[in-house]
Amino acid sequence: MDIRGLNDLVTREGVTYSVQTQDFGDPYAKVVCTVFANGAVRFKREIGYTKFAGRADLPELITKIVLRLHRETIEKIAEGDLQALEDAAGPSGQKEPRD
Repeated sequence: MDIRGLNDLVTREGVTYSVQTQDFGDPYAKVVCTVFANGAVRFKREIGYTKFAGRADLPELITKIVLRLHRETIEKIAEGDLQALEDAAGPSGQKEPRD
């Protein structure tokens, strides 16, 4: 399975969030999850994967990153834990993947 992007709508307390996760591929080597609400970006998380360049299983790894980041984001919204998402994104929104 090779997934490069996902889009879902999640409603919490009357607010509908659009969760968009995609692999930016070369030359960016990052997966970005952007959450929109009321027509504006609410927050954005990025996971870079440059340290995995050259691995034979890179396409599968990217798919895992896309799925995990998207799922974690949707779960946090559904739980009402938006602060955890903002904290996880940090000041730059970047995070390195675990192998």
